[in-house]
Amino acid sequence: MLVFAIHGLPVALNVSLQSSALDREMRRFHSPAVPDDVKQNTGASGANDSSTGAVTSAAIFDLDGTLADTMPVHFRAWQEVAARHGLAFPESRFYAMGGVPTSKIAATLIAEQGLMLDPATITQEKEEAVLRLFTEVRPIEAVVQIAERCRAAGPVAIASGGGRRMVERTLQQIGLGDFFPVIVAAEDTTRHKPEPDVFLEAARRMGVPPSICTVYEDTDLGLEAARRAGMRGVDVRPLYLPRKPASVEERPESPGPKSPAP
Repeated sequence: MLVFAIHGLPVALNVSLQSSALDREMRRFHSPAVPDDVKQNTGASGANDSSTGAVTSAAIFDLDGTLADTMPVHFRAWQEVAARHGLAFPESRFYAMGGVPTSKIAATLIAEQGLMLDPATITQEKEEAVLRLFTEVRPIEAVVQIAERCRAAGPVAIASGGGRRMVERTLQQIGLGDFFPVIVAAEDTTRHKPEPDVFLEAARRMGVPPSICTVYEDTDLGLEAARRAGMRGVDVRPLYLPRKPASVEERPESPGPKSPAP
């Protein structure tokens, strides 16, 4: 029995059960047949074709909440900054906006609440608050193991709503600094999740068609972006700690252009 904390809560996992879940997910990665217990969008997957040498599968990973258990740190940072400036940002709304860059979140909250604040200042203060808590960030081992096995089968990439500086810092913190040859961050596209651009750009940089890509995500916005990209989407939340999705009313209507992450 392993006991560890994820999203700030103690979690006990039976090692054999965790391994079984991991094996099932990897079989899904290598097979187009996907059980009902994992959210899936369109697309195909498989291993390299040994007869032609052609790449027939590729994997794209979100970072915050997918590979790295950063969400509690980001939420605490947001609470600190929000309290300082009189912003309301409840936890359910925070998770509903997962994948939306910090600058867009700041602008949305300020506009909704009619406050005279500078989104750039809020963004900077929130990033500084995250960095003060950064030593608490840990990898989500179940998903890291999937990434390791995906890399043995084909190209892999990161596609994040976070700014490149924070993405690279996070990868270093969880021991994956040199793991991903392709990293697409908020600065690399003008539209963001749930638009498909970040995933399409990752596929372009890997040199593969979108149809062979599998996207690993922890947010509804990210899974919708994978669907719009014509890729298969896998919701990683059941692999560690299922989290109740926020209500439709709490989700942002149009994330639009953005830069650094939640």
